[in-house]
Amino acid sequence: MTARLEFRDVSKWYGPVRALDGVNLRLEQGITGLVGPNGSGKTTLLRLAAGLTRPSSGTVLIGGQPAQAARTRSQLGYVPETDRFPEDWTGGDFLSVLARFHGEIRRQQVERCLHRVGLAHVAGRPIGSYSKGMKQRLKLAQALLHQPNVLLCDEPFNGVDPAGRAEFARLLAELAQAGMVILVSSHQLEELEQLADQFVVLARGRVLAQGTLDQTRQQLENYPSLICVETSQPRQLAGWLLQWPMVLGVELAGPQAIQMRVRQPHEFFTAFQRFVVEQHWDVYRLEMLDASAEAVLQYLLAQRQPVPW
Repeated sequence: MTARLEFRDVSKWYGPVRALDGVNLRLEQGITGLVGPNGSGKTTLLRLAAGLTRPSSGTVLIGGQPAQAARTRSQLGYVPETDRFPEDWTGGDFLSVLARFHGEIRRQQVERCLHRVGLAHVAGRPIGSYSKGMKQRLKLAQALLHQPNVLLCDEPFNGVDPAGRAEFARLLAELAQAGMVILVSSHQLEELEQLADQFVVLARGRVLAQGTLDQTRQQLENYPSLICVETSQPRQLAGWLLQWPMVLGVELAGPQAIQMRVRQPHEFFTAFQRFVVEQHWDVYRLEMLDASAEAVLQYLLAQRQPVPW
């Protein structure tokens, strides 16, 4: 099956600055979260996928066709981070003008699109009176107007209130369920963690990791996971665990709790389960405290070399 969005050994240079370096990605149906620090190449990657710039080397494909080709534009929707709306136009008029460029979009489709993103009630108001969150929704509306197969979103949650972010996320999930390929760049890692099917981690223009959050953690055998255990005998348990080679350190975290740094967490959990059963140890709680996307991202960014896949 041909990947819906694919990067084949893509590099991009801006003069002496290398924005992307040998990127290889294959994205199909679902939501992919694109994360990384400022300057990591996220916006450049999205602009290449949107066909707004050409790679210095390599190929970007949408549906098996070059992203820059005119025939691929109907398959693509793009939500940029910045906007330049005609602020004296109404939201409805703005989408209606865009619809004329597509030729086959009718007024009913414009109205449906406005309703879908929650702007139907302000469609007659000038865009200049819109809040930042409303303008984000209008950018999404223009990207969805022609019913694309691939949706690219650059920081879509910026300026959107919590209720609006939840609604935005719900809509993206519905689109992915319907078969769309969605690539979302965001600093809002909490939203992405709940929303994305997989992550792509960029740093210094290179892909450090790609996969689900759990798959990424499994690849990081040296990731020092922070684990909390509550037990009736915390000091005695700490003494036992300090003898295990995958346990880097243990400290008391309360009258009945210890926290430990552990490498190879999957190996640790298997051994710990066996140990608790065999020794009849009372354990009230066992929790990984740094399983979030933020924790994994920070660990990846601290590495000097990309994680091998």
